[in-house]
Amino acid sequence: MTISSKLFATQMLDQFKFIENRLQNLNTQIATGTRITQSSDAPLDAVTLTARKELEARLEQFQSNAGKVTSRLGLADTTLETVGNLVTRMNEKFIASNTATVTDSERQAIRLEVLTFKESLLGLANSTDNNGDALYGGFSTEASPFVANENGQVRYRGDGGDHSLQVSESVKLPTSLNGGSLFMEVQDGASTKTSFDILDSFANALLTDSQFDQSYSANSADTAQSISYDLSHSNFTNFFNPTTTNPSVSSTTQTGTFTVTLNGSTTSIAIDSSNNTLQGIADEISSISNLTATLVESDTGLNLKINSTAGEDNSFSISSTHNNFTIFNTGSPASSSTSPQLTVISEAADAVSGAMKLRVNASREPQNWSMMITGPDGSTTINANINSNSISALVSAINVSGTGLTATDNGDGTLSIAKTDSSSSADVSIEAISIEGYDLAQQSPKHYIEVLDASDDVIVKLSDENQALSKQGSAIGSLVEHFALSRTIVGARINNADAQKTVLTDRSVAIKTEISDLRDADIETLITELQTIMVTRDAARQTYSTINSQSLFDFIK
Repeated sequence: MTISSKLFATQMLDQFKFIENRLQNLNTQIATGTRITQSSDAPLDAVTLTARKELEARLEQFQSNAGKVTSRLGLADTTLETVGNLVTRMNEKFIASNTATVTDSERQAIRLEVLTFKESLLGLANSTDNNGDALYGGFSTEASPFVANENGQVRYRGDGGDHSLQVSESVKLPTSLNGGSLFMEVQDGASTKTSFDILDSFANALLTDSQFDQSYSANSADTAQSISYDLSHSNFTNFFNPTTTNPSVSSTTQTGTFTVTLNGSTTSIAIDSSNNTLQGIADEISSISNLTATLVESDTGLNLKINSTAGEDNSFSISSTHNNFTIFNTGSPASSSTSPQLTVISEAADAVSGAMKLRVNASREPQNWSMMITGPDGSTTINANINSNSISALVSAINVSGTGLTATDNGDGTLSIAKTDSSSSADVSIEAISIEGYDLAQQSPKHYIEVLDASDDVIVKLSDENQALSKQGSAIGSLVEHFALSRTIVGARINNADAQKTVLTDRSVAIKTEISDLRDADIETLITELQTIMVTRDAARQTYSTINSQSLFDFIK
């Protein structure tokens, strides 16, 4: 086969070009330390390398997400630790306040501290992460999830989701707890309450502890008697000096003596020029222990009202042999049956009959009330739907209760309860009142029962049992347990995130190693190859130059 000079030159130039390209590629590989500078260097490895780099990028994003998860959960753990300390402190305050030795002013000081706790809890519920995103708003992280209205009631405006981030191809991890379930759903027995309502209830119970009771027993230690004289009655005309039919507190009276007998103990009162006014007589009677005399204007004119203090020494009578003061005689026992100017009230609050007079402050709308009543024949819980216009259902419920009690609707919004057998010595009591809609202590209860004395003055107010300070302990205890459990959940999630970060680190190391094997060049081998090719190139050039400089005549010689 004959090879022309032109063909030889062409082939040599192509070979030199190939060598130069290879040298350039080797120089690039050595300079960059990369084995594959372009896909054509190793097509299959290049495809694999691209896939591994994409996986590496995803792993880096997963690791970044896992870091955010642990960061947010760490902040959640810190806030829940603070919340736990707050509610534990509040539980201590409850224990301290729920004792008989604590004064009302001390309870009010504790109430102010509880309200401060609530403000702190609201701030913690609106905690944010390092980027300013809400920790407890669910998927909604931009705005504060908890807001308080003008009445102090806290509302959750986040959503029900758990904010989460992707930390692997198949795993998403929550970055916190949902604020709705954390702060607004505290399980207290069979009911669910918000943490803010529990604090409000505690504060309200502290506020009203001295204003309301939750039980009342009508016995000899709780009853009294009342006597009222109509001073404008014609029987009193000659009692005044000068005579008058329209007396005032300063009207002067005749002088003389009368006797007050209180549960067997007798006190003689002398009226002379130093005290012969209506006010003077009232003051003398009031000076007797367990008696109070007051001058009260009524529709008929001025009345003198004498009330015994609730207690065993409650039954009293007045008598006089002095002509000017026989008008005060009540008989013994006190009776008004023959004295038109005299009213003796013993039926509504009598130690023997054990009667009780109640005013029920119910809602205008039908409302279910239940309570435990005790009479001579035992105890039972009654239920009645009543409203402010009608308490007949409650009266009927008492009458069919089988407790030996008889209730009467007085027609003026009050009802009287008495033992069916008035000779019974058993006590009459009311307790465990439950009013529809009163699941928490109220700041100013509107619905309650007033126990009235013989003069219709309020002896005690009876509220729903949830108004009691002692009833707040259960919800506060549930609150402590709730946040302790919630922090445990956060701790478990932090552990899970840490485990996932470990997995991601191992995967990242493995993929980086594989990428390095595919991408990184063996510099020593490349330099050796470079030197070999350069020697070969130089020799080829020299040979080509020698051959190319000769002509045909050089070969003919």
